[in-house]
Amino acid sequence: MRNTKRFAFVSAFSAFIFLAACADEGTTENITQVTKSGVEVVSAAEELPECTKENEGDQAWIRGETSARICVDGKWFATLDIAGNDFKCTTAELKDKSGIKIICNGDSVGVVKNGKDATSIVDVDRTVLDSEKVATSLEGVYGFSQKGPFLMGSDVKIIELESGRTLNQTGFSFDAKIQSDDGQFKLNARMMASQYLELHVEGYYRNEVTGSNSDAPLTLYAITDVMMRSGGLVNINLLTHLEYHRVLYLVKTEKLRVSAAKEQAQREVLALLDVNGTGFNSSEDLNIAGSSDEDGALLAFSVMFQGDRSVASLTELLSKVSADLEKDGKWSDSKTRMKIAEWSADADSAGRLDTIRKHVENWKLSQKVPDFEKYVRNFWYKEYGLDSCTTKNKGEVKAATAGKRKGTKTRYICKADSKDNLRWVIASDLEKDTHDWNDTTDGALKNGSLTEKKYVFDKTGSYNGTKGWREAVNIENVYGGCREAIFDSIRSYRGTNGTGYYLCQRSTHKWVLTNDNLMIDTQGWAVGTDGLSKWGDSIGVVPVTTGNRICYVYDTSAAYSGWRTGNDNDCTLEFGGCTKGHEGEMALNTAEDVYFVCDADMWRQANTTEEIACRNKGVCRLCSESSQGLTEEQNGIMYICDKKNWREFNCAEKQRGVCTANDSSLVEACENVGEFYVDYICSDDHWHAVTNPFEYTLAAWNAKRDVYNEAAVMAQAHSDSMITDPRDNKMYRTIIAWGNVRIFAENLRYADSSAMVNLKGQTWCYNNEAKNCEIGGRYYSWTAAVNLNKQWRSNKAESLIKTQHQGVCPVGWHVPTLSELSSYFSNYDYRSDYAKLQMVGFGDWAMATDASGFSVLPVGYYDVGIYEEAGFTYVGMYAYFWTTSEYSGDRSYCKLLTNGYMGGQWDDYTYKNQGYTVRCIQNYPETYP
Repeated sequence: MRNTKRFAFVSAFSAFIFLAACADEGTTENITQVTKSGVEVVSAAEELPECTKENEGDQAWIRGETSARICVDGKWFATLDIAGNDFKCTTAELKDKSGIKIICNGDSVGVVKNGKDATSIVDVDRTVLDSEKVATSLEGVYGFSQKGPFLMGSDVKIIELESGRTLNQTGFSFDAKIQSDDGQFKLNARMMASQYLELHVEGYYRNEVTGSNSDAPLTLYAITDVMMRSGGLVNINLLTHLEYHRVLYLVKTEKLRVSAAKEQAQREVLALLDVNGTGFNSSEDLNIAGSSDEDGALLAFSVMFQGDRSVASLTELLSKVSADLEKDGKWSDSKTRMKIAEWSADADSAGRLDTIRKHVENWKLSQKVPDFEKYVRNFWYKEYGLDSCTTKNKGEVKAATAGKRKGTKTRYICKADSKDNLRWVIASDLEKDTHDWNDTTDGALKNGSLTEKKYVFDKTGSYNGTKGWREAVNIENVYGGCREAIFDSIRSYRGTNGTGYYLCQRSTHKWVLTNDNLMIDTQGWAVGTDGLSKWGDSIGVVPVTTGNRICYVYDTSAAYSGWRTGNDNDCTLEFGGCTKGHEGEMALNTAEDVYFVCDADMWRQANTTEEIACRNKGVCRLCSESSQGLTEEQNGIMYICDKKNWREFNCAEKQRGVCTANDSSLVEACENVGEFYVDYICSDDHWHAVTNPFEYTLAAWNAKRDVYNEAAVMAQAHSDSMITDPRDNKMYRTIIAWGNVRIFAENLRYADSSAMVNLKGQTWCYNNEAKNCEIGGRYYSWTAAVNLNKQWRSNKAESLIKTQHQGVCPVGWHVPTLSELSSYFSNYDYRSDYAKLQMVGFGDWAMATDASGFSVLPVGYYDVGIYEEAGFTYVGMYAYFWTTSEYSGDRSYCKLLTNGYMGGQWDDYTYKNQGYTVRCIQNYPETYP
């Protein structure tokens, strides 16, 4: 843009030179003739009369101006119209009559001397004597006031300057306000007298560094040539402020034209912070909300000058810099310059530049925040003597040659940041200590080049996955890294943390803290013979014996295959260590005349029983966990080792021998308990009395049932009958309830939920094992038993319960009512005859005779979690049978058969979703007896 305007000036010169050359030698001619008639003519603007309502519309001429003034709205305005970037030019005779001066838009652009040679034009970048102001008109001025953006309501003052030669104020000014918090202002002005303006803004602003508003108002200046501003755009910012006094000096003292002065001042201001402003647009064009490089430079200036300063401190700094810059364009305060560099370096290292970017982004002034960081970094890099950070020097570590980091141990490294941008950052201790090391020996230990730290070369990346040099940890500070040459070795370490013994672990390549006395004490011991014992060398870190000495035994069993910890007896007794090969042996320690037993890998003193058996009977063997099932005969009595104790054979062992691992034998009527015999069963390597039917295997139960059924039938004075449920072909033994009506003598087992949907999820086998349903029958909820859906668990269903209600029973059979079961049970006294209903053979049914053949089993019930935690309860003790009779909406009656202190038969009621058993009754044509 600037080159185009310069070309316009030169073109204008060419036209004037041509006209001047065509005139007679020693004379001058005006290019534009202006008629000045009918209006008042004055010598200076100060002589114009006051513009009032009475003389509004009057015109007047000021000598030397080429356009008239007009009185409008209380002010005198120039009438010359200047549109866009077109230049309106005139000529005027020099006072010494030596030639003409060329005036364009009120600014003298050169001189043509009298004579035929038209080449004697004064340099257009210099002013000439007796320059005159030429009035112009302007529609308006607008722009953005920024440090950060000035806040809405801040004051903007626009002052007319009389010409580009003096930049003196005319006394005319205009006031405006910042219209929004982005700093925008606008002044609608007509027919200003001059194209040169001075702008002031005063107010609070948004602080880029803190993200909040400033703590006090700030004032910034700008000088502009509005004829050079497209559309009247003039921004006020830190650059326009810093160049303000320098421009005035260059124009007034050095006699530069305004445009040339502004260009020079802008270059000099940018150079303050090492910014090369070549090719930059004018400072009035720059905007911190822009996206260009020069916009980034402006934001960088705003950030670095602001720093952590208050407005008062910032104002003082700007004043000092402006004053220092004014006469020679240089900043001589190197101390303050370095402070700005130091703040910039610290802010960059602390990540504050990212925070500042977020502050500006949050202001939402534009879609993109300009790249200000590169200017901040270039400045402090250069001040610190770091040069640029590029791919060529990536990884380089350097010390600062200036600033507060000079002479310290701080180092900077050129590396990529989280956004993959290369930049100088403070090097970590590891980076600055090891950057020039070339050693690649695994486990190598070296002192840091700059710090007191020690570093280990880790070839495997055992600690953090990163291979190479890393900081040593505890024991590595003494022994270096865990490496192949010392795998499986142990070292003692004492430090501020991690004191103890460390194993160089082969599998992880790490030093592992260990409190294993065995590993610590026996390191390096030779292979021994089985039972060899030896004291440790007193370095154990977890002492277990007096005097901090631990006894160790060499054990060749598969469990150890080497040295293991023993007890003191292993090292003090005369027969060596107790090992698997000697398990169960008894030996006499002659020094004390005491027998000891090798028990669970340790010698212990024999108890009285063991010692007597050994001394008197010669049975010098241990009954231990490993000798479970071992048998011995003493005085014609057989004993068995059971749970680490010798005991006499029980009835089952006398008949069948020892119960073995894969045995599931059953000895019926093995033991007489009171008035009945109890079965014994072999399970878990142990014979024991049966307490509930579910302890039987299915095969053992079926065999027992067949025999029992025959006996039960014989016990009754009438024959029984087997019926088959056609739905699943399961067979059930039945007995006479009354008359010719039969009742099941076994618990129902039907479970087909596809045929009877109300069974789904409402019937259970003990411990969820199918074989247990074949033994003790199924548990049913009440709704499953009567074949109704779940809603009747909480509602009375008496209208749906039919007479002789089939429910889950086979066709021709039904679930009994409470009256029906009570009628049957009434044949047996509830306290004295209940044992006649119970099946014989279970420990808790002490009086059972099953004289009725009804064969009740103590299977308890399934608690869904109402009374206790969900599960099977009272198994081996009680029996429960559902009836169709309801007690309430959520409860129904059952029949309960018990033993113990409340032994007998009882009517009870419970929640319908509990799991009880079912006995079916045969349908009959008339009312039961």
